[in-house]
Order: sequence, then C-alpha cells, then structure tokens
Amino acid sequence: MEIALCITSAIFLVRYLAFKRKVFKLREDMKQHHQEHGCNEELWTMFIKRTNPLFRFWS
Repeated sequence: MEIALCITSAIFLVRYLAFKRKVFKLREDMKQHHQEHGCNEELWTMFIKRTNPLFRFWS
C-alpha cells in the first residue's frame, strides 16, 4: 500500500514538474515576443496553441 502511494506521488511530481517547465518556457517565449512585436494577434495565438496541449496532458 505504501509503495503504491509513493509511486503515485512520484508520477504526480514528475508530471507537475514537466507541466511547470513548459509553462515557464511559454512565459519566457511570450515575454520575448511581446518585447519584439508588442501585444498582437500572434501572441494570443501562441498562448492558445501552447496552453491547450498543456491542459490536455494534465487530465
């Protein structure tokens, strides 16, 4: 029972860290895009295209 809990916790932690890393990378890319091009349609398209797979992965 304790082993199953440890494995479940480890899987959750790995998935959480991968999710966090991808969100951080998206944030950095969006910040760079905003500095170069301002707030435009392409920025929002980047956000939508890259967040949808992130949340599908999490479920």
